[in-house]
Amino acid sequence: MEQVPGQQLLHITSMANRSKMTAIPIPVQIRFLANEFPNGEVKSHDLRHLRWEMIIVPSPNSSAYRIRVDYTIGKSPKVYVIEPAALKKAAGETHLPHVFDTEKQQLCLFYGRIGEWDASKLLARTIVPWASEWLYFYELWVITGEWLGEGVGHSRKAPFVKKDSEEGKVHKNTSIS
Repeated sequence: MEQVPGQQLLHITSMANRSKMTAIPIPVQIRFLANEFPNGEVKSHDLRHLRWEMIIVPSPNSSAYRIRVDYTIGKSPKVYVIEPAALKKAAGETHLPHVFDTEKQQLCLFYGRIGEWDASKLLARTIVPWASEWLYFYELWVITGEWLGEGVGHSRKAPFVKKDSEEGKVHKNTSIS
């Protein structure tokens, strides 16, 4: 993690592993978001909370999407597609894949139980690129009706599926609890 002069780092306890981690301060998160995504803007913030909005175009042939990232230190970031107001669905589908809430269009970007994201990571290098990747796979899903991205089923009995990007292998762990 890059140190910023004059910034005091916050230490929080991770609920997942009960260990201390260093949380990146909101002003640092803002600086990295603004540098890497100049089309974005801070909608609100204080020392513990940030609301960021920006336009994402996942590929050269993609539509543009406005997303909102709501992040409070000590909690998982929440990402919503706010434009278009209603995302299209694949033929015959009534719900969006890999979301926490179809109506609110709250995206599921990572599986917290395996430590893919925590407060010591930059939103600009994790959450925003993951949202872009989600939107890319979403567009493919609308066309094919098949979710081609990685993910976890959204039920407690669904197996965890993680693709090994280097070897293309799929790993299943059916003991999610």
